Amino acid sequence: MPTGTVTFTIDGGTPLVCTEPGGSTQTLNGSGVAQCTTSTITAAGSPHTIKGDYNGDSVFDPSSGTVQQTINPCDNPSVVTKTADDGSMAHSVTRWQNVCPNGAVTFQAGLAGTITLTTGQLEVDKNVTITGPGAAVVTVTANNSGRVFNVQTGKTASISGLTISGGNVLNADQSGRGGGIYVNTSASLTLTNCVVSGNKALDTNGGGGGAYNGGTLILISTTFSGNQSALEGGAIRNDGTLSLTNSALSGNTAGTSGAAIQNGGPLAIYNSTLSGNTATGDGGAIRNDYAAGP
Repeated sequence: MPTGTVTFTIDGGTPLVCTEPGGSTQTLNGSGVAQCTTSTITAAGSPHTIKGDYNGDSVFDPSSGTVQQTINPCDNPSVVTKTADDGSMAHSVTRWQNVCPNGAVTFQAGLAGTITLTTGQLEVDKNVTITGPGAAVVTVTANNSGRVFNVQTGKTASISGLTISGGNVLNADQSGRGGGIYVNTSASLTLTNCVVSGNKALDTNGGGGGAYNGGTLILISTTFSGNQSALEGGAIRNDGTLSLTNSALSGNTAGTSGAAIQNGGPLAIYNSTLSGNTATGDGGAIRNDYAAGP
């Protein structure tokens, strides 16, 4: 196994700043590997040439190697400047002006109207905060051709000040669940001052016309209305952790049970209203299938 050190440089010989002790010169570990972790490479001048020079030992000769590293810039905040889904703003949160991980998406002052998705659901594939101008100002709709938001596993998102509507999912799309929103396992979504309305999960496996939650879903001052499910959970099907504060679930319908909420996990409701929801079977408002413990 080789021993010794590797010296890392960038773009013709500038020492690369490594976070590990030793700076740009790193000692090979027991597996004969030297590692340099850095956050100093920028998009300017990309692609960059990274070089590693091994000093050799009594058995192995000195050697060197290079790699090309491309750095793509991102924006924080990222500002939505148009309502047209022309590929520069929609399809995935990463294309909302290329927001940085843990970054923020905002909307240009005065922007109003309906964003109609034409290239698929919005994939929340990084931690992000999306701040809309108000639910009465901007609507994001799938126009009954798919889901609106999909929060991917392990991601944390906050959305405020938007109306989410016109979602309509099929059996082949995550078992036909979550017409407007799908929160995956270990994902978390907080909706504040939002309206989720007119979404559908109408296929035979349909659950959660407005939203399906497999992770954590938090509603604050948010309304779910006029959502439909062919099966369970006209507004929400919850298989994770769900909480409502100062929110309203009204006018939602389910083909079998839980017109407002089909519940299969921890549920907390504070100062909220569930009214005018209709289910063919059990739970005009809530059907609870969750037992907290013995």
